[in-house]
Amino acid sequence: MVLQGYVKERFKEESWREIQAKCGLAETVDAKAEIDDNMVDKWIESAISTLGFPRDTFLMLVGEYYLEYAKRIGYGEVLRNLGANMLQFVENLDYLHTYIMSEYPKVNMPSFRCESDSVKDRMTVHYYSFRKGLHPLSIGILRAAAKSYFKSELQVQVISESMEYVEDGSAPRQHVVLSITVTQSAHIISNKTRNDLITQDIDRVLERLDEIKRNEGENAMPLMKRKTAGAKWKAVAKMSVLFGGFTPAYPASLSFDAVSFCNAFPYHIAFNSTMTVVHSGITVQKLMPGIRTQAAIVSDFFELLHPHSMDFQFANISKFINTPFVLKTKADKMMSNWGKKPMIILKGQMLFIPSHTVVVYLCSPFVRCLKDVEERAMFLGDIPIHDVTRDLLWMELMGRLRMDSNDPEVMRDEINKLSKQLADERRLNQKLRTCLLPRSVADQLLNSKPYEAGR
Repeated sequence: MVLQGYVKERFKEESWREIQAKCGLAETVDAKAEIDDNMVDKWIESAISTLGFPRDTFLMLVGEYYLEYAKRIGYGEVLRNLGANMLQFVENLDYLHTYIMSEYPKVNMPSFRCESDSVKDRMTVHYYSFRKGLHPLSIGILRAAAKSYFKSELQVQVISESMEYVEDGSAPRQHVVLSITVTQSAHIISNKTRNDLITQDIDRVLERLDEIKRNEGENAMPLMKRKTAGAKWKAVAKMSVLFGGFTPAYPASLSFDAVSFCNAFPYHIAFNSTMTVVHSGITVQKLMPGIRTQAAIVSDFFELLHPHSMDFQFANISKFINTPFVLKTKADKMMSNWGKKPMIILKGQMLFIPSHTVVVYLCSPFVRCLKDVEERAMFLGDIPIHDVTRDLLWMELMGRLRMDSNDPEVMRDEINKLSKQLADERRLNQKLRTCLLPRSVADQLLNSKPYEAGR
C-alpha cells in the first residue's frame, strides 16, 4: 500500500497505527486485495486528521512518494521511457494505463489529455476520473516525474473543476483542467536561441530552394507555387526547427489505392462525423459482415473500453486523438458461426483527417499471448506482417518449443528425427562418391580404408 508506506517512512509507526484505529483498518493489508473507493476516502480523511495536513497538500506529497514507490517495484524504466520531455510523458500516460488495465481489468485509472497547442514547456492538461478529489495525487506524481526524469520544476494551476456525466457511466466523472509550466529545464530553448535557430534555418532553406530551382526547375519546389517566397521560407524554416533541421518532403498525392489500403490494414475502420462507417479493413468485414452496409454506425459494432472516461462520440474522439483507443466487438454483430468464442479486442490510434472530416482507426488485435489467439480460432496469418504483435507471438511460440525440448518424449522424437536425417545424408554421400569416383575407390573410402593413388 502506497499510503501505508508513505506514512511509515515519512512519519512514525505510531502514526499509521492511529490511522488504522480511526478507520477500523486491519493490521495487515493485502496489497492485491480490491479496495472500495469509500474505504480509500476514509483512509485519506483519517490520515489528514492524524498528520494535520490540508487534503490537497497531503495528496500531492503522497503522489511524489507514489513515483518513488513505482520505481522500487520495477516501473522506473517504463516511466523513464515514456517521453523525452514532460509533454510526451503526460501524453503517453494513458498508453501505460492501457497495459496496466490489461493485467488489472477492474482498476479505475484516470485519463489525461493535452490540448493541441501544448508544447514541452507549457501545456494545458485535461484530467478525467470517476474518483472525485484525487487530482492532487496526480499533480504530485507529475511534479516528482519532472524532478526525477527531466531535472525540472512544475508550476501547476487548477483552471477549472467540474462534474460530467458519461452516457453509459454509473457515476459522474470529474473533469479538471490544469495549466502546467515547466521551469529550470535544460531542455527549454530560450526565445533568443529559438529566434537564432529560425534565422539560421531561413538562410539554409533559401540556399536549398535556390539550388532546387536551378537544378530541378520551379515545379520541384517543396511547397505550393501560389505561396509567396517569404511564406515558403518561413514555413520551411518552421518545419526545419520542428524536425531538428530536417525538412520533410510530402508528395502531392499518394500512390495508394483503396483496395491496397484495405488489404494492408485489415483491421482499420474509417468513420465520419455522424459515426457512419466510410470504409473498413477486409478482416473486419469478414468478422462483422454488417459493417459493409452504408448505414453502419461504428458505435453499434464496437464497445469503447479505453478511454473509459468519455462518451463514444466523434467530438470526443477528436479531443483524445493522442490517446490509445481500445475497442471490443459486440457479440450480436459478429459473423453467424462465431458462437461463444471471446470477443475480439482492437487497440490502436485514431487519426483525424481534416480534409475529409473523417477519423481513421488504425489498429490490430489486442492479444497478450498465443492463448488469446487460439481461443478466438485465429492464426498468426490473421495478423499483418508489418504488425509487431506478430513478432511477439512468434517469440512466444519459439519459447514454447524451447520449453518442450525438456520433455524426454519430445527429446526422443527429436533424436530419432535427427538420426533419420543423418542416415539420409549418408546415403546421399555414398551415391555422390559412386558417381564421382570409381567403384573400387568409393568402397575403400566408404570403409575408411586408405587408397594409394595410381597412375
